[in-house]
Amino acid sequence: MNGLVRWLRRLSASDTAVRAVEQSLLDWQHEVDEAPGVLGAFMSDFRMAAGIGRLIWSVLWHDVADALMKGWWLRLIGWTSALVVGLGAIAVAVFGDPRVGYRGSSLLWALDFVPGAMIFAVFLTIARARRTPPAIGLVLCVAATKAIAFAAFQQLSPYHRHWSPFILWFLVLALWTLLGDRVRRKTDSRVPTMISVAIGFGMAVLVGVLWPLAGTYQDYLPWLTPATPAALWFWFMWRQERAEHQHDEVTV
Repeated sequence: MNGLVRWLRRLSASDTAVRAVEQSLLDWQHEVDEAPGVLGAFMSDFRMAAGIGRLIWSVLWHDVADALMKGWWLRLIGWTSALVVGLGAIAVAVFGDPRVGYRGSSLLWALDFVPGAMIFAVFLTIARARRTPPAIGLVLCVAATKAIAFAAFQQLSPYHRHWSPFILWFLVLALWTLLGDRVRRKTDSRVPTMISVAIGFGMAVLVGVLWPLAGTYQDYLPWLTPATPAALWFWFMWRQERAEHQHDEVTV
């Protein structure tokens, strides 16, 4: 149970949610220990599982409401607009007209490109936040936007796509969200934020350059994109936990 709570603290952007889950797990353990017999333990497990389900639903609902009602969505739109302009300029400079693969359709290009820019926008919104952001709410809002864009792309494009790119996109979004939460915890987040974005942009450009040269290995190239935030997240987590451990040793 301690290991589960430790990983929840590593992965979650909400300390309140982690404390609530931790308290629920402690109550669950206490009820199971005090339950009379196997049937009593089973009923305790069932009640606590239902309670944790309601807790998770409550956390998701409140995070989405905070993302929409407390100005976080406006910050996300601002970062997305800036990134669309910047990344669009880079795409034109490196690859020429980025709409060529979409039969010259600006709408199809936007439906594919804007949700990608929103991944970095979520990261910047969280990493540069001065107070704890509703990270889960932001992820769900952006995922809903991506789902709408994906459905529209499927209807308008002559080339229908499978769900695997959407799943990969959501994995990348989740990893950049975790990285943003980890960077936000640093005293000065500006430098690690710029380094992370630069590495992410560089990897995206590298994948685009290697794509026509990869041949039969093209299917593996997109998996470099989630590897980048995952590696950065592990690096920052290791550095921060090492610093906290050294601080505790000095304090003792």
